[in-house]
Amino acid sequence: MSLTLVNLFSVPPEEADAFVERFKATAEKLQAIAGFEGTELHRNTGVGDPTYPFVNIATWASADAWRAALPQIIAAAAGGLGGVVPKSGAIDCVPPHKVTKVDLQLGVRCVPLHVPGSEKKA
Repeated sequence: MSLTLVNLFSVPPEEADAFVERFKATAEKLQAIAGFEGTELHRNTGVGDPTYPFVNIATWASADAWRAALPQIIAAAAGGLGGVVPKSGAIDCVPPHKVTKVDLQLGVRCVPLHVPGSEKKA
């Protein structure tokens, strides 16, 4: 069963654009790690709680794949996010009601971010 990992990032407004670029570079490094399926970076629109202006939603092949990859994930992110450390949580879907429009409900929008090779495989 796949794993969804949610990272909440607290980033000062003046560092937002630089954070997006650093995040993109880090996400590109993750592509080479076994079990990594993809990531989406979302930006808060200013509606609701502004504590976490960025939310990353990443998917992994399994919790075991994510755990095995942790040393590589830490190495890929080392210094790459400008000292920003996320609050993280592994999230499992509550069947049968998988929510697919969380971004609309929470007031976040996807930051256009194309990482080569991150396209979903059919």
